[in-house]
Amino acid sequence: MPSWKKVIVSGSDAVLNDITLSGNIANTSGDFTLDVAGDIIFDADGTDIILKDAGTAFGRFKRDSSDFIIKSEGNNNDIVFRGQDGGATITALTLDMSEGGTALFRGNISGSSVSSSGDILADGDVVAYNSSDMRLKNNLQV
Repeated sequence: MPSWKKVIVSGSDAVLNDITLSGNIANTSGDFTLDVAGDIIFDADGTDIILKDAGTAFGRFKRDSSDFIIKSEGNNNDIVFRGQDGGATITALTLDMSEGGTALFRGNISGSSVSSSGDILADGDVVAYNSSDMRLKNNLQV
């Protein structure tokens, strides 16, 4: 067994500055699993945790000043929130980057209660600002 496959720690903390697979990477298969009894902590002093597939970055977690940033790296690639509903995978929210970050909700937008009518529900005031054209209105009353 190659030495890079063994990490044995007894009574101390392990510090791995870099993990690199050597040899024929094309034949490397399987998952890399961290199974710990406590927390898994990523401490990146460069402020970026970059997610890649085959060397191409597709996402990033970043600290910008005091803000936590979640970023889609590809041009016009959306950020999609999925989960399980009754055993089926559903897309709950899509942030559409090709549309300037437009939020597309699959269901209702709700403050505290859920409506089946497709209404936008809010516990407080809803204030909307947009231009209006009186020529497109009817039933105007003073």
